[in-house]
Amino acid sequence: VLLSSDPSERTKKQICDKCATARVELLSIPLTKEELGRACGMTELSACAITDPEFAKAIRALAGCP
Repeated sequence: VLLSSDPSERTKKQICDKCATARVELLSIPLTKEELGRACGMTELSACAITDPEFAKAIRALAGCP
């Protein structure tokens, strides 16, 4: 799950808690809600789940994650 740089505190807590419970990797990225939304074809988006394993692998590599 990609988390924008400026979600509300409530949204941030909800996303973090859900990811922790489901044991899903959470990556905070340096994009605002508007920037992440535009990248996904929407107006505004606080978080985005990547379900394609190869795409997720490429994003982790670009972010410098193992």
